[in-house]
Amino acid sequence: MPSSGQVCTARCDSASSSTTLVPCGSKRWDTSPSGVIPASRTIASRQRRTVGSSSSSAGSAPVTSNTWTRLRCTSTPLSMSVLSAGAGERPRSGGRRRAAHTLADLRRRPTGGPAARDRPSARTGGRRPGGGRRPFAYDARMDAEWFVDATAQCAVGRQAREVAWERTPLGPPGEWPEALRHAVHLCFSTQFPVMLVWGPDLTLIYNDGYEEMLGTAKHAGALGAPAAEVWAEIWDEVGPLFDEVLRTGRASSDRDLPLVMNRSGYDEETFFTFSYSPLRDDDGRIAGVLDISTETTLAVVNQRRLAMLGELQGALPTTFTDLATFGRPVLDVLAGSPDVARAAFYDVRGGRPREVGSVGPGPSAAETRLVERVFRTRQRIVSQGLVVKPLRDALRGGVAGILVLRASPMRPWDRDYARYLAGLAATVGAALRDAVRLRTTMDALRLRAERSEEQTAQMREVALALQQAVLTEPPEPDHLQVSVHYQPAALDRDIGGDWYDGFVTPDGATTLVVGDVVGHDLAAAVMMGQLRGLVRAIGYDSGESPARVLERVDAAVQGLALGSGAIATLVVARIEQTAEQVRRGTRTVRWTSAGHLPPMLVRADGRVDTLTRRNDLPLGLSPGTARTEHTVEVYPGDTLVLYTDGLVERRGHNLRDDLADLARALEGTHRGPIEEVVEAALTRMLPGPGEDDVALVVLRTGPQDVPVTDHADADASTEHRAAVV
Repeated sequence: MPSSGQVCTARCDSASSSTTLVPCGSKRWDTSPSGVIPASRTIASRQRRTVGSSSSSAGSAPVTSNTWTRLRCTSTPLSMSVLSAGAGERPRSGGRRRAAHTLADLRRRPTGGPAARDRPSARTGGRRPGGGRRPFAYDARMDAEWFVDATAQCAVGRQAREVAWERTPLGPPGEWPEALRHAVHLCFSTQFPVMLVWGPDLTLIYNDGYEEMLGTAKHAGALGAPAAEVWAEIWDEVGPLFDEVLRTGRASSDRDLPLVMNRSGYDEETFFTFSYSPLRDDDGRIAGVLDISTETTLAVVNQRRLAMLGELQGALPTTFTDLATFGRPVLDVLAGSPDVARAAFYDVRGGRPREVGSVGPGPSAAETRLVERVFRTRQRIVSQGLVVKPLRDALRGGVAGILVLRASPMRPWDRDYARYLAGLAATVGAALRDAVRLRTTMDALRLRAERSEEQTAQMREVALALQQAVLTEPPEPDHLQVSVHYQPAALDRDIGGDWYDGFVTPDGATTLVVGDVVGHDLAAAVMMGQLRGLVRAIGYDSGESPARVLERVDAAVQGLALGSGAIATLVVARIEQTAEQVRRGTRTVRWTSAGHLPPMLVRADGRVDTLTRRNDLPLGLSPGTARTEHTVEVYPGDTLVLYTDGLVERRGHNLRDDLADLARALEGTHRGPIEEVVEAALTRMLPGPGEDDVALVVLRTGPQDVPVTDHADADASTEHRAAVV
């Protein structure tokens, strides 16, 4: 604590006088019995201030200064020179101010030589050895030491030291009020994007995190500039928000606010989530705004791109007559996409590309040149905001047309953007291939429908032959009986895609599959054959669990581009047995269901359990989605029943009631041979010709020790039978 005997002389050039300031015990500089200056306040101001009162003792003099400094109490009295200017004047400046000196800088001055001997000390009471007082050279900017500390840990903060703040409405940092200093400390001490504005011009101060949102072009002159100048292009949107906070004193916020900025040399679409809070000065008045923001552009853009892809898939035509007709609903959807500035279809019939439909501005010279190149090379081109894709004719070969997608000039062209537009083009191309195939199939069916009844019967025979070709004999595993049944629909037009399969994997497990492809036509039957082959090959080769098998089949459907028709419900069951279960005679049924009907389990005591568990999405709808598995332990004499919807779904009936009917039909079948299970289900559920085809697989556990080899013995309890009617 300084003693009352220590003094400090303030010499004011403008007044040509010297004032002795004596530190008192309360840490204040006392200049007269009636006048004091708190050490924690600034003694210099823009207006004339008198140190002490007008009636102070002789030697007191008015002190006016623009030095914006503080006196700090120390144990050593200081005789200091205060550089002054007239009232209302600014001190001369040679341009941009240098960073303020700190007290530590001043204390590191050389200590030897005459200057050291003449330095005031506590021992001399501030007097030189030769008598009188020697003023201590004091840098008036020393009071900005706080600004050096506040900006030390922030790159933008260190750049802020080089700003000529005295040329801004804020003045030099040493002049700034305590409230602003605290706000600046907060801004420069966090990595989160923070900006604050202060004063009538809303002068801008921000940190490293906010610099990234400004961009290189704006950052160059943003520090110390008015916010309305820095954000001129968006001030109509954000200016009223600042005004509201300054006027009402209430915080304001928004989520994913769209703003068109020019921060990288072009108008850029951006989105921000932010909060504006009022900043008050030392007198409690609102003097600024604190902006804590985060840019959400990537999240918003990615979400809307995903939504657009889903909307496009829902609008894709399933039939094809000509390219202009096919492209019309596609263009209608893309017209609403902010990420597609232009979309166009080109017909290549006639030897030259010809535009047959578009949305957005006309073709550029680059587009015309790239379309000609794609027409010659038949290869896709992705280049500088353009995706030009040949639309291939899967049946005739060659190219059916060309699709052009142009990126929005308001988003940066990067790898993700290129992949997104390429993905849109690939989706349209796959839909066109499917539509051409479907048109060909429909034309063939229409032509055959116009032929005689004999030709129609021949078509039915072909479809049945295709189905029978893939509906093979069931497996014959140890200790298990397997019986299968397939019944086609009664109507020719309802030839469907129901199938069953069964095989033993190399690890000894038995896998059973029952599935139903969406649709009731020849195309469904063809797709059934493809999907059955995929499930069989992956399930046998990998030996993985049912859920993993279907996940890999999903990926194969997408990777092989089987098209929008590759949608099916199915259940895959794997019958496993551990060494412990071998001793007990039990097994585990592990299964997964892709939107299929629940399996039925007839216990050895006659009870019927409907294995209702979580149902996943049908195959082909959501590649990449993890699938769930379920397990149940079975005992000797238990019977597992897998079936397709043609067995239980009846027009005008409730599905829950139909499943209950099937469970009642299976009651009591545990006493007879496995064939009676099949017969009971068909007799109860299908008393007449069915409207849909039916696939049925029945598995029963038993005491069998070796695989059955003699199918002729109808009385053997281990007989396996496959019936295709």
